[in-house]
Amino acid sequence: MTIDIHGRGELREWFTVFVALIVLAFLGTSCNPKVNERKVPVSFLAPAFLSLDTYVREFESAYPTIEVNVTYRTVAPDKWPEHFDSALLLTMPYENTYLLQDLSPLVKDDPHFEKDEFYPGVLSSGYVNGRLVAVPVTEGFAVLVYDPDQLPLGKEMLLNPSWTWNDMLNVVTSNSAAFVHEWERDLLLRNCLMEHVRPFDMVSDKFVPAIDRSDVVAELEQMVSERKSIKTLGSNAVGEQALSYLVNKQAAMTVYRIDAPSYASVLRSRYPQLKITSLPQSKTTVNQDLFAHAVLSMSRGARDTHATWEWLSFLSRRLRLSQSFPARHLGKGAGFPVGPDEHLKEVVREIMIGQDGRTYRGRQDALGIILDGVDYAVYLFQSGLASSIEQAANRAQEETAQHVQMWYEGQDSKAHPFQVRPYASGLQDNGNASRLRVYLLDGDLPQRLQSFDTADPASRRWDIQVVPTLDEADATSFVVNADDPLMLLSMHTELLSVSSLEELGSAVGTGDIFPQALEAVSWKGQIAGIPTAIRPAVLYYDQSAFSRSGISVPTQDWTVEDVLGAAEKIAKAGLSRPAFTVQRAGDVHFVLEQIGINLFSSGPDPQPRFADPEVIRAVDRLRRLNGGHRAFGFSGNTVMILSATPFLAEEQSFHVTALRPRKETSWPMEVHVGGVPKGSQHVSEAWRWCLFVQQHPELYPQALPALRSLARERSVQSRLGKEYYNAYMTALARAPEVKIDDVKLVTGLSLFWFDQALRNVGPETDLRSVLEPAQVKAQAFLTCTGPEVKDMAQLSACARRVDPDHPLARAAP
Repeated sequence: MTIDIHGRGELREWFTVFVALIVLAFLGTSCNPKVNERKVPVSFLAPAFLSLDTYVREFESAYPTIEVNVTYRTVAPDKWPEHFDSALLLTMPYENTYLLQDLSPLVKDDPHFEKDEFYPGVLSSGYVNGRLVAVPVTEGFAVLVYDPDQLPLGKEMLLNPSWTWNDMLNVVTSNSAAFVHEWERDLLLRNCLMEHVRPFDMVSDKFVPAIDRSDVVAELEQMVSERKSIKTLGSNAVGEQALSYLVNKQAAMTVYRIDAPSYASVLRSRYPQLKITSLPQSKTTVNQDLFAHAVLSMSRGARDTHATWEWLSFLSRRLRLSQSFPARHLGKGAGFPVGPDEHLKEVVREIMIGQDGRTYRGRQDALGIILDGVDYAVYLFQSGLASSIEQAANRAQEETAQHVQMWYEGQDSKAHPFQVRPYASGLQDNGNASRLRVYLLDGDLPQRLQSFDTADPASRRWDIQVVPTLDEADATSFVVNADDPLMLLSMHTELLSVSSLEELGSAVGTGDIFPQALEAVSWKGQIAGIPTAIRPAVLYYDQSAFSRSGISVPTQDWTVEDVLGAAEKIAKAGLSRPAFTVQRAGDVHFVLEQIGINLFSSGPDPQPRFADPEVIRAVDRLRRLNGGHRAFGFSGNTVMILSATPFLAEEQSFHVTALRPRKETSWPMEVHVGGVPKGSQHVSEAWRWCLFVQQHPELYPQALPALRSLARERSVQSRLGKEYYNAYMTALARAPEVKIDDVKLVTGLSLFWFDQALRNVGPETDLRSVLEPAQVKAQAFLTCTGPEVKDMAQLSACARRVDPDHPLARAAP
């Protein structure tokens, strides 16, 4: 039926009103944000190993008008950061500063961004070229490590936090001290020059080189003279390898980077004879002894600056990265988390305070070019390319001025407007994917995660992401020392367990696993993880040292007693090198056991014997064979070391061999394990991931597969090399399969105090004075627990009663 509204005025009038109402309703709906709300998108780039989902959910709940889209990348795209509004970076963005927004105005106007919550000086490390382009999340420090025995005239000065670069120069030259690296010498001389003169002028807030100015030329003459008198080894060694030169009296000092609290603890525990101080904190110098690691940055082309900053501000306040130095206080009034060492805390505090108000920053800007020009002038003169310092300074000034001008012009030309266009794709969840969260504690595993993602035959794909705590994880991967009862208890407390792998539908039964690996995760008939790889302790030795000493090299028939006998001969041969050591304090009691010395009496009610004369004599012997320092700890120049850690595999001068253990004794081993936390949200998939990793031995390049069938494959021998493969397989064939019963568990837990005592031993320490208190605590613990383990609560309560510093004490109810 058709209706002619034109011919009927009444109907026409009603229709007009109806249309008007529809239009008004539509307009009202479009204006109502609750009905038709468009969220402001913020694109964010994050490292592939990190999961930020918890933070995103929390933020979007607090800011419902903003939507955060996280893209995870192992390697940033070529045009990054133009494709993202913001990012979490693992290094300071020195090279791309022109693409990043100055956050100073946003920080100033944000009432939630409390600058006082940052540790002193830390926020200043985010400034580049006078602009705050990065908000630090974590940072590290550069400290001066030195051997006081080589600095008799200057060691007291080094403990003075107000010392200057000139003071440091006096210490170095008066003691003929040697640096490990040449750049350490150049850093010293460059900052000495800066304390006296400025090799530049400031014109319209820009650096202008003044290397040819008369006062600078005079300082350059002095710099050339001092450079000749300062010795360096010219080595490229870093980390502990650099410290070994100090231990062996080949150098007196080196600049050491502390990137995480674990680095600090290693430095203090392994090298108690070395001392630490801050670099001079002159406000006119350019040393970067506090540097930002993880930082938050915003693209200058961000689509919505306000929304992006809300996300960055929130993340800065909430984000915590484990195993790193935090930029913010963990709580009001909290001290800096560098461990119990008060001296190290003071050194770090001096560095952070020294950054406040520092006039000049780093070497990534025009000032850096000018300082390079200063070094260039010295090079021209010393290499004979200039007949005088004046001529060298004039030439360096001319070239440096051109470079500085080009740098400023480049900064201006690159600062063109642009708009962020989000990257095309990322590791985002989709309709056919879910995310498996993994907590990793056993090294560098990105390739393992990626391999699982691509090789998983199941139709349902999983995105693997690393989370910072075990509480958030669906699965975990870690390494355990087979003789560590504390780790065994932790596994069975935190992880799901099974009676056999067949329960998980595994095609591989428990009988195919090396028994030593299986015992490392087994307790009272339950398996709390899937062994994936194993590495028994082997003897590393420097063959050339044996040749120079006229001693036959070790063979697979040697026992630990044979090793110590050879070490005595090497020590008498006058090589000026430590002859033998073990890497861990926990390996000392193993060595004692191998030479027939037990730390506990036999029987069902064992008593500690830490301070018995034969124990003291044996520990003192190990200390003497390790250069007179401590009974454990690798110095980088030791002739022989017994270790299950593969860090020596890269040293070409070392060979390896298996040893012959005593009967019915344990043997040190590292076992890689995959497990499922009790709070996992995806249990079956997490077990499937653990089984997958177990069957891919190529993911552990320096260990044997835990499965014996895989260990026999030729590809494993090819990967490890014949020498390491034979040593590992021989050690596993010989090592007894020792089950951990209740007595072994409680005595193993009481060895905590023996190990702690060894960590407090220095070259002059009286061993009885530290071992007797350790024995008293161990005895009290064993008396409290008795020889039978009832439950975790019993052990924890006894540990807390005896010593609140025992790791078990923190788990006590």
